[in-house]
Amino acid sequence: MRATLWTGLIFIGLLVTGPTPARGAVALENGDANGDWALDISDGIYLLGWLYSGGPAPAPIACGIDDPSGENGDTNSDGGIDLSDVIYLFGHLYLGGPAPVEIGCGQGGGGVSGGAAQRPISEFVAAQGTFCRPDGAGGCLLFVPPLQNFLGWRDPAKNISISVDYAGIADAWLESQAGGFDLGTATSGSITERPLPDGRAEVHVRLHTRNALSWVINRTGCPPGSAFAVCPLLLGHRAPDVLAGAEPALGQSLLTVVFVNTAPGAPMPDLLQISSGRFRLPGQEFHSISIYARASGELREASGFPEGAPGSAQVTQVGLFDTGAGNRDDDAHPFDGFPAEHIHFGPTGS
Repeated sequence: MRATLWTGLIFIGLLVTGPTPARGAVALENGDANGDWALDISDGIYLLGWLYSGGPAPAPIACGIDDPSGENGDTNSDGGIDLSDVIYLFGHLYLGGPAPVEIGCGQGGGGVSGGAAQRPISEFVAAQGTFCRPDGAGGCLLFVPPLQNFLGWRDPAKNISISVDYAGIADAWLESQAGGFDLGTATSGSITERPLPDGRAEVHVRLHTRNALSWVINRTGCPPGSAFAVCPLLLGHRAPDVLAGAEPALGQSLLTVVFVNTAPGAPMPDLLQISSGRFRLPGQEFHSISIYARASGELREASGFPEGAPGSAQVTQVGLFDTGAGNRDDDAHPFDGFPAEHIHFGPTGS
């Protein structure tokens, strides 16, 4: 039976070459050869087309600013890409075999090396939502009450923003409420930490999140400090509305961060804290951040499309900090170090 399965799948792959990835497409995980952010039979077919039929190369793995691409397709991590990787992928998809081996970013091409250590991604995830941003009255400012804070993303040209629950904060809140439930938000990834000669540590974080609650807003005329809580929704619903029965928009994201921490083994920081120069600890530096995310859900009336129509959103954002390139961090120009800030939303398929 297994031999028949392999023969059939490989034969199909030799006859069919998958579509070329869109220009600039990236994959979020090893084995997503066609860069469509889904791991399925089309990726095995795509790899076979590349290996044996002259098809295009696999989409690169997104690894952030300092290490822009990792080799995609070496699913069994034996150092090369060949037929055994296709078999390994199909074994995972159809026979309950292990998942493709995760690619460790930040280990080459200007990344981390020389005494580097790996730490569990759970340490970074657990630190998110823990920083208290002072509200000026002795309390903590919450961007989208009652949720703990996490970063959102803005397209200044369109004056729209998207929130993606990359650390599972909204999901945890939903689970904690009476009558609450689990959206299935799941995180994976890696932390690579390299000691620096001055006693500090350079840290590369790569966080992949699935089933993340997402929503898109129109910022026009909204107060900056509470935009994500009160601005008109263009796609999706906020967590309290989802708890009340609204359909959630769910997505997946890849977040990469590079920063310098106070020492090897020091606690992971909340992004809200380390991304702002006003709140960094002595010795901390924030070098870069990037996010790729896609979400699907209901369009809202304010979008100009019919309320409840199926829609999707995508964000690509790249930030460079502590570079001296006109980077500012104040109330008038917060986090002004983003050379790429793009959000697209609309009806599914647009």
